Amino acid sequence: MPSRDEIVRPVAFRAMPNPEQWATGDEPAYLVVTEKNWSVYYSRPPEGADFDTYIYLVASPGVKPNPGYGIRILRVERLKDRITTKVELKEPDPKRIYPQMIVHPIVVARVAKVNLEPGGLLSFVFVDQKEQLASLTIEI
Repeated sequence: MPSRDEIVRPVAFRAMPNPEQWATGDEPAYLVVTEKNWSVYYSRPPEGADFDTYIYLVASPGVKPNPGYGIRILRVERLKDRITTKVELKEPDPKRIYPQMIVHPIVVARVAKVNLEPGGLLSFVFVDQKEQLASLTIEI
């Protein structure tokens, strides 16, 4: 029987309202934002951020040419010291016509630090249905 550390466990998360304030630019971004590194990405903490209690998973495929593009976090899972964030990248419906306008799809999830105990050095991986999008190692 596998030990508790060898079982993939779901990690509870909540999508943040107004994720646009977490945008970091026009390029794709897959970030783990904590009290230790937020100043690397932002000049001031995003409104509503509580770095004492939560870490934030930020996922954006970058600037896109129409509102048919989107992104959402499907689930967050833990296996030992690896946290996997599974995202769904939405493509435009080829049967629809979209206005040509620049959009910045972004989703932000907050994860309670208590759900990542005992913390320490954790590997965070962002994946979609086809491939790994990013991998980061962060101390919690």
